[in-house]
Amino acid sequence: MYYLYGENYQEIQSIIESSFFNQLVAYLLNNESVILRDLKKQFADESLFDKKLDKLIEAGLVVRQNRRYTFGGKILTDYYELPEVIKNASLTPQFLMQLASKMKKIAAGEFYLLNSEQGVWFQTFQTPYFSWHILYNHPEQTNIATYFNACATQNHLENHRQMYVLLGDVDVNYYLDQIEVLIEKIKKGRRRIRHSIFVESAEQFGLIEKFEDRLIIRSDVLIEEDVPVAKEDAILLAAFDSLTAIEQRQVLNSLMQQLHMECLQQIK
Repeated sequence: MYYLYGENYQEIQSIIESSFFNQLVAYLLNNESVILRDLKKQFADESLFDKKLDKLIEAGLVVRQNRRYTFGGKILTDYYELPEVIKNASLTPQFLMQLASKMKKIAAGEFYLLNSEQGVWFQTFQTPYFSWHILYNHPEQTNIATYFNACATQNHLENHRQMYVLLGDVDVNYYLDQIEVLIEKIKKGRRRIRHSIFVESAEQFGLIEKFEDRLIIRSDVLIEEDVPVAKEDAILLAAFDSLTAIEQRQVLNSLMQQLHMECLQQIK
């Protein structure tokens, strides 16, 4: 199960991103007339169950009515059909990243349950002089965003076991500082770059690779600045901007599939 939600739910993100929440939602969706006794029996081994349930009820993600419990989020079942102006466009990874940067935020109080073919996730990590943008359509893949989100919530770290052994709970700002230095060395053509956990992690995150006797930025990573918007692209951007936040994510998911992409990265 995958979720898209607004900022009102950030305070309980650690619960939302936990395997417990997935199990709870599945149980509520697959069973009718669920009462508290059923939940306590089903989750007898869950630490702090009552406290977590109360927080989910307060947030509206679990609805308690007439002593019955149901899931309170929206279940996304419809697939948005691509507008013709976007469907027929000649798309490039660069323009796809431009669309991603224009995505609207999910409204603060909205919460959606969806499958992996209905959404995308976009995140930016930056220092004063360096930025790393990532667009991806599967939240269980290992990339810079999913890894640091897992560290922040202490959930799903089992999906990133190899990376966690390598980096542990490294501070994200310190990590970005090290990657910024690494990228500058590569851009300047330095051949001798000492191996480190930062070099290895950047390789595993798909940012750099070895070529002959040196390190290079991967060819599928966008490194140029945003190009000026052409007239035909402006029409596409306007069409994209007219969509809702959820429709935009469904469109980007479809476009990524058309380009056979699971992840797109850009550094500046």
